Amino acid sequence: MSESTFEILQLSLPTPFPVGDVNAYLLGTEGSVLVDTGLYWQPSIETLASQIEASGRRIEDIRTVLITHDHLDHAGAALHLSERCQAAIYCHPRSSLEVRYDAELIERLSRFLVQCGLPRGQVEAGFRAFQRNEALVSRDATPHEIRRIQGGATLHLDGLTLEVLETPGHSPDHLCYLDVDGGLLFSGDTLLPHITPNPLLSLDPLDGYRRDRNLLRYLDSIQALKGCGAACAYPGHGRVIDDVAGLIDRNLAFIEQRRERFFAHILAGARRPGELAAAVFGTLDIANTYLAISETVGYLDLLERDGQVTVDWDSPNITARPG
Repeated sequence: MSESTFEILQLSLPTPFPVGDVNAYLLGTEGSVLVDTGLYWQPSIETLASQIEASGRRIEDIRTVLITHDHLDHAGAALHLSERCQAAIYCHPRSSLEVRYDAELIERLSRFLVQCGLPRGQVEAGFRAFQRNEALVSRDATPHEIRRIQGGATLHLDGLTLEVLETPGHSPDHLCYLDVDGGLLFSGDTLLPHITPNPLLSLDPLDGYRRDRNLLRYLDSIQALKGCGAACAYPGHGRVIDDVAGLIDRNLAFIEQRRERFFAHILAGARRPGELAAAVFGTLDIANTYLAISETVGYLDLLERDGQVTVDWDSPNITARPG
């Protein structure tokens, strides 16, 4: 692969969340392509504009917004920027950028979490906090254009040739973008330099609210990325990743170690996902409890796939038994 000829401007955007700053990237010979947007939050939008202006460009010159996934810290300002800049948004068909509060989705997720063994009051408090965060997504803006894309597409934008890679797992709609000429991967939250991303619990409204097996999908995604030929990756958080294959190997090793830890607690007597999550992670606040139960359910899927446990997902009390 030859070297890329375009400038990459990494934009570090603030969030009010424990995760800290989120990365966006301004690309192209004219700087008209933006990968991810940050929150629809004044400090983030002001930082985005000031960092772009410091490079000698204007935020209004953005013509294309590429979304890696629709989590609000990465895509909250997407509709706002599309309207403001008359920019086209590219995102996966399962992206929920334009979806407002889905009462049935929240009810089904709540019911599942209670079945997992979480207290109903804690679940309800968690979703109230989620609703408050909806103010950080610009759903009231009128986007200039939204184009739904899937893996295998090739985009020719402002001097770039980008291959679209479908990488579900961390979220069902996750996409990565590979600069074909330079071997540069814009990896969103599929690859992060400092942690193995958490495949979050999600239901598919387009398929009867069926639960996604997100850890299994994540494993497939990173195995595919290992062979994509990327020399380095620009992630959604943290520093540039200069050894993509090495990081993927470390993630796979971590997942194997974590699987053994979950299985050990099952052998020790943990039977419900909530009980298992508490054994592995201890006592957590509301936000981190959702992350913990997401990871727990994902590892139960992995253990069940490999015949190490049997999980009765349909019973009022979800149980896990060594197979």
